[in-house]
Amino acid sequence: MDMQCKGITKSGSRCKNKVSPEDEFCTVHSNQKKVSKKSKRPSNDTSKEQIESSQPYSPNVGSEEEVKREWLLFIIGVLVLHLMLRKKS
Repeated sequence: MDMQCKGITKSGSRCKNKVSPEDEFCTVHSNQKKVSKKSKRPSNDTSKEQIESSQPYSPNVGSEEEVKREWLLFIIGVLVLHLMLRKKS
């Protein structure tokens, strides 16, 4: 009796090829046999509570005044660079 290949296709779905009972993988996915025996994937121990309690990413950008000051320094730097390049030509 033929069985289904245990291989995973490039699209991520299970291979539909048939294999004999002594084989787990078809000839296309025989290279996956080596990988599956060497390294079993560790189980994901992250609990639902840990996921729900985690905070979303929030960058530390400082106060509104600090952001304005940094932006102003950036603009001044660009203008100075522009003037320096303009004088050289």
